[in-house]
Amino acid sequence: MDADAKQLVEHGHRLIAENKYAEAMPVFEQASKLLSDVCKKAIAIANVGVCYAKLGNYDEAKIYFNAAIKCDPLCARAFFNRGVLYDQVGNQEAALHDYTRAIKADPRCADAYANKGVCLKDAGQISDAAVCFLKAVELEPDEPKFQKNAGIICLMDGSPVKALQYFVREIRLRKKDKRLKEIDKAAACAFVNAAQCYRAKADFRRAISAVEWALEIDNRHAGAYEELGNNSFFLKKFTQAVIDYTKALVLSKNPVLVEKIEGAALESKLFKNLAKDCSMAEEGVLSIDELIVKLDRAICDARMKFKINGQ
Repeated sequence: MDADAKQLVEHGHRLIAENKYAEAMPVFEQASKLLSDVCKKAIAIANVGVCYAKLGNYDEAKIYFNAAIKCDPLCARAFFNRGVLYDQVGNQEAALHDYTRAIKADPRCADAYANKGVCLKDAGQISDAAVCFLKAVELEPDEPKFQKNAGIICLMDGSPVKALQYFVREIRLRKKDKRLKEIDKAAACAFVNAAQCYRAKADFRRAISAVEWALEIDNRHAGAYEELGNNSFFLKKFTQAVIDYTKALVLSKNPVLVEKIEGAALESKLFKNLAKDCSMAEEGVLSIDELIVKLDRAICDARMKFKINGQ
């Protein structure tokens, strides 16, 4: 019986890998009825819940996670995935509770430490979040996202040098990965994070170099253009900062950038008049799209002027 169940479990995992969740559910259901080992039976039941969650049926998913926990009160996978489900519906308190129980059931569950760290970080508990993120790195040092989490929390904790070490490791790990399309996006973020660390150390040459690497990977990365703007501003290149921040605004439509553009424009002789437009956008008189049109026009006019003047 268990041999047949093992084949069913393997088949179910293959279907999940192919995103065939509806087909995987009855396979795991059947496997759970054949398995005699309580732990394996609970995991098979939890996998049915995972499939329901992937299909957006959270209520049914929760029923299966609860059933898995009833079958095996130490089923870390059920606690972890129920925590993910609570996270997805915005119940962070319940999610944190389940991640903690998953860790108690399986102290080597790196994903549970990482997700618990995110909950704690969002709750402003930076020191406790750092403990969780660093534990995840300790358990799975070759997982890039854990290196990234550790870097971000070190940056938030005012340790840019330590943060940089984690971001550099993240970049190296992602370079080894062959799944280029999705990995490259994450690698671009890693370079931007590294650039922030270099800027915090006033190493602007390396900061700009890191951002350039990010843009080489993803030339539509709004965060990279924003970080270029930050460096330009610190180097008192205010005109260039306006241009960089505008590129970021075009890509992200993030209203936070309006204030940055206004600050750079006030310091720039060329774009000083744009500060008033930014102020109007902050007050809601101008929409972001209307502001972008004005910024683009001013930048184009400036470029024409530079060309004419030979600058």
